Amino acid sequence: MHDKIIERIKKLLELANSPNENEAKLAFTRAQDLITKYSINITDDVEEKVIEVIYIPSINSPTARPFIPKITWTIAAIFGCAVIAGDRHETRIIGFPTNIEITKFATDSILNQLNADCRAGIRESRSLAFAAAFWESAAQTVRTKFKQHKETGTGLILYDHAQEFLNQKYPNLGSYSPGLNSDSTAGKEFGAAAGNAVQIRQGIQSQQRGNLLK
Repeated sequence: MHDKIIERIKKLLELANSPNENEAKLAFTRAQDLITKYSINITDDVEEKVIEVIYIPSINSPTARPFIPKITWTIAAIFGCAVIAGDRHETRIIGFPTNIEITKFATDSILNQLNADCRAGIRESRSLAFAAAFWESAAQTVRTKFKQHKETGTGLILYDHAQEFLNQKYPNLGSYSPGLNSDSTAGKEFGAAAGNAVQIRQGIQSQQRGNLLK
């Protein structure tokens, strides 16, 4: 049952990319409803339900690694999870099991699209500084693109007692910065365009492929 629900939520999130605004909003709302329904009951013991997992991203890119916690943190906030960046950029996701699975799916989807665009850009630019600038800019753009869900109230909100538990157990939640600054203008522009084009969906093809360096 759990796997079927996860797959249904994934499909709804993909429908939320529809150019039809009403259809997209309805799909996203239905996905939220399912995530909330299968996360936790209001009478459940929060401490027994909240788990912490190490997130292993679907891409293996040393250059991207410092920025993966920031991207994950951005997406996790939409789906009612929290993120801690550990040593060597280890990423830990905290939340209810269903929420974590959806956070991992959405983050992998975005990372795969960005990684494909970054590799294409490296081939065209042939610059050693390109990749770092790309990921730095892409991470920031993804944050800007998706934070609207929190600002408009379309993101998932944790139950008050769940949020209180997380705040007590993990007092350092909610802040992350990779602390890097690259000088590659092409990489920054490429990363910004790629970050703005990403969607939560299956596959790795970005809508911007082939157009980023024109």
